[in-house]
Amino acid sequence: MKKLLITVLVLVTCGCQTNSKQDSDNINTVTSSEESPKPLFYTPEQIQKLQFSEQAGYFIWIKDSLAWTATDKVREEIDLSKIENPQGWLVHLDPEGNHRVSFYRSTRDGQILSFADVFYNDSFEISGFEANPKRTVTEEEKTMLEALSSAGNSITEACSENLNSVVLEDDAGWNVFFLTPPTEPGVIPIGGAQRILVSRDGMTVLEQESYSKSCIHLQPQGEDVHALMMTHIVDEIPSPVHVFTSLSYDYPLYIATSLGLWRIVDGDIEEVKDKK
Repeated sequence: MKKLLITVLVLVTCGCQTNSKQDSDNINTVTSSEESPKPLFYTPEQIQKLQFSEQAGYFIWIKDSLAWTATDKVREEIDLSKIENPQGWLVHLDPEGNHRVSFYRSTRDGQILSFADVFYNDSFEISGFEANPKRTVTEEEKTMLEALSSAGNSITEACSENLNSVVLEDDAGWNVFFLTPPTEPGVIPIGGAQRILVSRDGMTVLEQESYSKSCIHLQPQGEDVHALMMTHIVDEIPSPVHVFTSLSYDYPLYIATSLGLWRIVDGDIEEVKDKK
């Protein structure tokens, strides 16, 4: 967390309703920052939330980026229409830099197999591809897929029929993040994202957290837009999805919450201090 000065901000935003008709977040177009009360200190819970948002947001960005490029690679190499019982994909990050995105299917007798592995080097560049690898799918992979399935089955509303997913390990189990994918050029979907915590065995949903109350879209227009801003009313701390969005679209993102104004840039959440 850092503190900084802010003077001028330009943005364009728009929003639409969720499938379950909830109240819209308050989205404003602004040209300058307004004074807002700042806390004299952060509570341990607030500090933990800030750290979680930064770290989870960064890993969501990395995993989602690899999933996109891996999907494009698989489509080039395999006719996906011939894959029976697809079970989704998982991104596996390796401390040694040998990353992998695996795509799974189930057999008629319930066996889980990988039908494609896409490999990456430590610069996150594709370094290899293998169709129908002979390796055995690990128990951890099966558990992560179970957690993904349990989380998906618990969703009652969304801003898109198709959602992108990211699975991150948590002390209590598995955090499964669902993201609204972009469908229109120049439109940034940020509404509808949610986190679902699933037990270590992948079977039980423990927590569900929505990061917005409406299907918000950010729509920068023109070359003069250098940053984006939105209000966040479901929490006093910016969420991992705000960090992910800023990193994905390479815009500084200003988030107004009940605590004040925050700026997200390069994956860092910074408290905004007005110039005196």
